[in-house]
Amino acid sequence: MSTLVSPEAGQARRIVVADDHPLFREALSALLTRSGFVVTGEETPDLLLLDLGMPGMSGIASLKHLRSEHRDLRIAIVSGDSTLNPREALTHGAVGFFPKSFSPEAIVAGVPLVLSGALSLPPEIAPPAGT
Repeated sequence: MSTLVSPEAGQARRIVVADDHPLFREALSALLTRSGFVVTGEETPDLLLLDLGMPGMSGIASLKHLRSEHRDLRIAIVSGDSTLNPREALTHGAVGFFPKSFSPEAIVAGVPLVLSGALSLPPEIAPPAGT
């Protein structure tokens, strides 16, 4: 797990990257670091970037459990699982969905959105503008 803090707006924004693949986790941490986030050891994040496919996780059931235990925590899903239904994740409290096939620029652009309270979704599942 990696924890990141954004120096924006005068308030540290803590982000935990939870992924069981070290290459992806470390690459995402490095990407966010290069984009103005700082790696820290904080344990209470403002945003959890969560891979629901990690060993010991049970997909949407794990998201529901985390949501019930941490009601104020923003949770965005990162996934390479093409069978995961992003809309179902949103229904159960996720604030964003980042496919692992996303470009680095799309992930960097989406993190501030979910930190600000907006959704970050791939264009193919995002609601049409104005809805």
